[in-house]
Amino acid sequence: MLLLDVRVPGLNGYEIVKKIRSTHNNVPIILITSLTDINNLSIGYEMGCNDYIRKPFELKELKYRIFQILNQVHFTTSTNRLELQNGYYLNLEIYELYKDGIQIGLTKIEKKTVIALLKRLDSFVSVPILLAEVWDDKEALETDVRMCIKRIRDKTDKNFIKNQRGLGYAIVSK
Repeated sequence: MLLLDVRVPGLNGYEIVKKIRSTHNNVPIILITSLTDINNLSIGYEMGCNDYIRKPFELKELKYRIFQILNQVHFTTSTNRLELQNGYYLNLEIYELYKDGIQIGLTKIEKKTVIALLKRLDSFVSVPILLAEVWDDKEALETDVRMCIKRIRDKTDKNFIKNQRGLGYAIVSK
């Protein structure tokens, strides 16, 4: 997801949106601006932004807008399945992981980890974020995350979850 300010020196937010959309990239984009004119809002949407927020705004409002767009982008489908790589899919009604139609038995923590990664499909998720979301800020360590990822990989395959030193973990789509 991109948060872009409309009024910046050089390449402004509208121009960045236009360039991104010209490549048929559907990354979610929220434009942020102090411009309040309806014509500016219209330009943003016509260029292809997903949302437009006017300054000043509450951070909580931005948080809700981000979550709303991410849910629309990653969990909107005409079926009850989120298709992943190599025959894996997540049943969106019961949040269970399957491989070629066979359910993969995940513990509660493993399932929460997979869902946290799928909420940010194709993006790396840091260990602190996983600790906060999966373990609900209970006492847990980076080694707990590593062991959970290892157990998920043991039940799926070693490439189901990617990792990048310093960035975290990711599940990639097809």
